[in-house]
Amino acid sequence: LQSSTRLAELLVRVTDRRTDESLATNDMDRTKLVGMITKAIEHHPYILVEYKPATGHIFAEYLTEYSHWGYSDLDIIWGDTPRWVTQEELTDWDIVTYSFGDQDRVYLRGQFTFHKNIDRINQLWRGCEYLSQADVRYSKLMKGSEQFKLESAEGCYSATVLNTSDIRVKYSVKALTDAEGAGAESANIYGLYVGLGRNRDRSVVWTAGNGEDDGHKLLGLPIDWFEDSDTAFGYTDVNNPLQWEVGERKKITSYRDKYGDDGEFKKCMYWAPKTYQRDICAINVDWFKDTVMLINGELYKQRFERYAFPNNVVSYPFFHFQEWKRYFRRGQLRSVEGRMGVDDLAGWVISENGATPFPQDITSRPDSAMARISQWVEAQERGASSAAGDVEAATTLPSTKYCLRFSPHKIGGPKLPAVVCDEPVSWRDEGTVVILAAGEGWSGWSDPITDVTLALTAQIVLTGNNERDQ
Repeated sequence: LQSSTRLAELLVRVTDRRTDESLATNDMDRTKLVGMITKAIEHHPYILVEYKPATGHIFAEYLTEYSHWGYSDLDIIWGDTPRWVTQEELTDWDIVTYSFGDQDRVYLRGQFTFHKNIDRINQLWRGCEYLSQADVRYSKLMKGSEQFKLESAEGCYSATVLNTSDIRVKYSVKALTDAEGAGAESANIYGLYVGLGRNRDRSVVWTAGNGEDDGHKLLGLPIDWFEDSDTAFGYTDVNNPLQWEVGERKKITSYRDKYGDDGEFKKCMYWAPKTYQRDICAINVDWFKDTVMLINGELYKQRFERYAFPNNVVSYPFFHFQEWKRYFRRGQLRSVEGRMGVDDLAGWVISENGATPFPQDITSRPDSAMARISQWVEAQERGASSAAGDVEAATTLPSTKYCLRFSPHKIGGPKLPAVVCDEPVSWRDEGTVVILAAGEGWSGWSDPITDVTLALTAQIVLTGNNERDQ
């Protein structure tokens, strides 16, 4: 599009049913409106999210060869999405949206929602006056009679769709996130794994399950498990569904359906105006267990089941950074910025503290790492004097001091202040640092002085009552 002005000229298409006379009554014309939207884009680029629902209309000439269009967010790391989008979702539903499991909030997620590219669906957004009458809004801003306030498309657009009678919408639980209370406990403890495959032509995201021993099972899974037809036949066979509905569809109601406009009401989301929440907030829906469906004006729920992934890991088509992004500092994600050639990279493990890459020649990284740690433990039990054995890393790693800080941390809390060191430490501090393994396959592509960007959190579990276990 070349410029903010050209983009604004396209966005103004949302007012294409407003006559010049209507615009004039608000002391507005399309040239003036283009100028104001251009300035808004340049000074408040986040305003673009308001226009998501009108994508099919605004960019119509760019979408003529496509059966569907959709929108997402920037704080997403994509997994093997084509493996999760089903033919049934593409053919039987007008709109499909993926959530992390908060199914009592029946709204179209900004993280991932896709639509059939047909005019009936592409015009649904017109029920939102902040778009279809954008000239009125910008006229008030120009005159100073109204302050700019971001309008969440997840509110108005979702309520408009819910009040449309001839439409089919599917709200599926198919997302990983780091939000507290969103089933993210495993990702917060064990990290998010991202594998690129042997040919680096895809990405798969996963973390540990929620079972007692699932963290250990995660470590026993190779970084390319999803390409092993013996280990993961159900995944490698593209004809095998990864998630499907079972049992009876049961009708559910919104608060407006049950209590009307003035009766009992429970607010279920803070980012959308209360005006829309009587339609969006549903009753008697189970988080993480129900697929919700809108069929010709009626809401239904239906249980779903999933493919049992190897070692009980949990995988989904994408991961949404809701909380971790608040803690990332410059440099903590440097390893995902292309510093290694793509042929050298097998994937990453990501946490709120940063990202650690895996070189391609560590095809079964956890196995080799666990084997070295097991050897170290055995050596300690035998009373061996050297934990590292023939590892010479202690003399080759830099003497740079790193900062250790010990403090409790709560996901979803305020952004952390600048780090204050409780203890400065170097890799060569033999009294503080013990190197368990040499990091096989890591030499040659990394500079330890500039590429050490990940802070690790140790989880200490008490397994018994004797002194050694403590």
